[in-house]
Amino acid sequence: MNLFEKPAIVKPMNKMLTLLTIILLLINCPVAADFDMTPYLFVETASATISADILYPEYFCERDRVTLNNIISEFRFRLRFFLGSRPEHGWKNCFKMQNRIEHGLRRMLEAEKSLPFKRLDDNLLYNPESPLLQYLRPIPLKSSEKCSFKSLGELGHGGAVYCVYHGLNHNSDFYRHHQHEFDNARPFITAYDVVEIMIFLPALLILPITWMIMKRALEIKPPR
Repeated sequence: MNLFEKPAIVKPMNKMLTLLTIILLLINCPVAADFDMTPYLFVETASATISADILYPEYFCERDRVTLNNIISEFRFRLRFFLGSRPEHGWKNCFKMQNRIEHGLRRMLEAEKSLPFKRLDDNLLYNPESPLLQYLRPIPLKSSEKCSFKSLGELGHGGAVYCVYHGLNHNSDFYRHHQHEFDNARPFITAYDVVEIMIFLPALLILPITWMIMKRALEIKPPR
């Protein structure tokens, strides 16, 4: 008998110990908990007015402010546009992502006949255990570190998705329905308006001067 050869009984025992170890590890390992839908079954009490931070979000407050930096940024944007680079503002991309979320909600509504939640936030959108995730294809990306998606009102019953930083999609039904409120929240003149005036004012001044010169030229009688 070879002294270095293991007895035949050792091999089955090793297999049993391995199997027992695996079972113990599975028992002791924490099992991934199901997504908790409780916080999303309720919405805040509807208010008669939309809050100011939604009507006029932080991004547009910063962008519309009449400052030298904002005016220079507006000129640079127009210059790049005329040079053919066609830059896109971050808020436009954010609005596209809001549309993507809305499409995902509609797909879920069609598949399950009802939404299992009344509101949403970033956790519901990006949590791997979220029931909504399978309907978000492709997954909406944030155009800024300050982007944070939430909902206003009850989803599926007139509610809408919006971004805390960029606000509500201007092409959404909710925005169109309340557009007068959004328009009233914005200031009378913004950096965009100042740049438009600076570009077109010289042309407006040249036109009457040109008209006066032509009129005087026509009034001068040619020599006989």
